Amino acid sequence: MTKTYKYGFWILLISTFTFYNFWRITKTSCGKENILCKEINKKRISSLMKSNIISRGKIKSIKGKNIVTNELNECLLKDATLIILLSEFKCNECQEKELKRLNILNETIKSDGLNIIGITTISKMSQVIVQRKILKLDFPIYWVDDITFSKISVSNEYPQIIYVKDNIIQSAFIPVPLDDGFSEIYYEHFLKNL
Repeated sequence: MTKTYKYGFWILLISTFTFYNFWRITKTSCGKENILCKEINKKRISSLMKSNIISRGKIKSIKGKNIVTNELNECLLKDATLIILLSEFKCNECQEKELKRLNILNETIKSDGLNIIGITTISKMSQVIVQRKILKLDFPIYWVDDITFSKISVSNEYPQIIYVKDNIIQSAFIPVPLDDGFSEIYYEHFLKNL
């Protein structure tokens, strides 16, 4: 009988220990997941607030040089233009995903008369050229001087997407790193409102 109690005691002890560890791991992972969700939501809100600040702002005519051909374009903004600002990237993988999405968007809406261009600075030109080659981007990318770039830019997070129609900013978007769902929602909304 005492052997049965000993085995029962050890089984109970091991079961309790296993259950406690399982509970602790689950609680920790849920806590981390909640913290991550809160951080992503804060970044989304911050992105939307920064984006809303520049809506309805006016942009003067911009001239820039093509990063591949070095050809000067006196007026980069046509009737409707989607501008992608490229500079210091906090997340290269996120930047590449965003550029791929924009390349697909460029193919989708070519017939709608929307002009998609990239704009960078001369100091970041070589980095952007490498990404352009690797990702096989179809839309033209231009470089402008730092002053012009800073006038267009909303914040120091890149890429930034700005939709300009008749030299007035209609909408702006700053993607959140590692949050593809947020970007997809923006592009769906953007396409519906074109």
